[in-house]
Amino acid sequence: MPRTVSLARRSTLWRWLRVSLFVGALYDLTLSAALLLEPGHLLAWLAVPPPAEAFYLSLIAVFLGGLGACVLLAASDIRRYFDLVAILVAVRLGACGALAWFAWREPRLAGLLVLAAVDAGLALFHAGPWRILRR
Repeated sequence: MPRTVSLARRSTLWRWLRVSLFVGALYDLTLSAALLLEPGHLLAWLAVPPPAEAFYLSLIAVFLGGLGACVLLAASDIRRYFDLVAILVAVRLGACGALAWFAWREPRLAGLLVLAAVDAGLALFHAGPWRILRR
């Protein structure tokens, strides 16, 4: 028998979902800007060597900026873009898995585990309220 969620709790969950999406958008857009404007500082902070071709960082930054814009769009009208949250969770979990995989295979990329952990945390932060609200 499915449990019902009170109106007050649903309202709180909608707020938490919106906040989680704004935090995710801020993370994506900040990371995108850092990769475009000062990739050396970010790579040094993560203790990750730069790729052989610098344009890869710019390409990743563009995709991250696009993801951040989509997340911001979902956060601005959460009820309209509610189904997009499932895709965002899947993308974050996929990024977490890919970053962790590369860090595991190549020890000099261990700094990527920081980004993997952030993506995993954001995926859970998005998925928690979304899972309850979709009932």
